[in-house]
Amino acid sequence: MLWAYLALDAMSGPLIIHFNNLVGINQIGNLGDLFWLGATGIVAVVINFIVAIELEPRDYFWGKLLAAATLLFSLLIFIGFAAIISVN
Repeated sequence: MLWAYLALDAMSGPLIIHFNNLVGINQIGNLGDLFWLGATGIVAVVINFIVAIELEPRDYFWGKLLAAATLLFSLLIFIGFAAIISVN
């Protein structure tokens, strides 16, 4: 989220938030929209991490599975921000 803010701060006008090859630009927004998207992702990752830590002593498999799913989720959020930066 910080990387996207620093890279896109100098841009004026709306940002392309979602782009589709078939339709084109589906959603435009500003840096505030990116902030709320990133903040929601950070909250979800932190909550999943805390739940995985609490779950691991009770059931090792489910704790590790949730931790791995949280890692995958955070990587997808990172890729999404990288795509937004590259499109703009």
